[in-house]
Amino acid sequence: MRVSIEMEGSERLKDTLGRVKKELFSPELLEGITRDMGAGLKQRTEEGLDYEGRRFEPYSEKYKKIRRKKGKKTGAVDLRMSGRMPGSMETRVDPTGTSSVLYFKGAKEKEVAFCHNEEGVGKKKVKREFFNLSDEDQKRLEKLIGSHIDKVLREN
Repeated sequence: MRVSIEMEGSERLKDTLGRVKKELFSPELLEGITRDMGAGLKQRTEEGLDYEGRRFEPYSEKYKKIRRKKGKKTGAVDLRMSGRMPGSMETRVDPTGTSSVLYFKGAKEKEVAFCHNEEGVGKKKVKREFFNLSDEDQKRLEKLIGSHIDKVLREN
């Protein structure tokens, strides 16, 4: 047995729910979130901090000599020898609009980032974990998404 119920105004409700769904998961929102993550990551790295806010392990004496010869600072570690790595970070939204990625577009920059973040660099394999989200980052992004959801629901 099949029962069907028609309600007056149900088409309008379907339209509203369709708009809400489309606006909640918009490519613009995903790109904005990813851009925000990237900006925070760049700022922390330039300040010499890892994703948890801890100071990066100092440069080795050998590497400091290399940096001095190239006219680079040797104090706080900021992962900027050439300056290309932070500048090569980009965002991309999946064509379906359901996911977004923050990535390094250059192969060399991707390799350097991976070595610092995952493998460690130098003889001591020092890790400088910068390409991660802290709990604070996640809370900020959850708040951003929550605000977006509230806005979409109010407008519809």
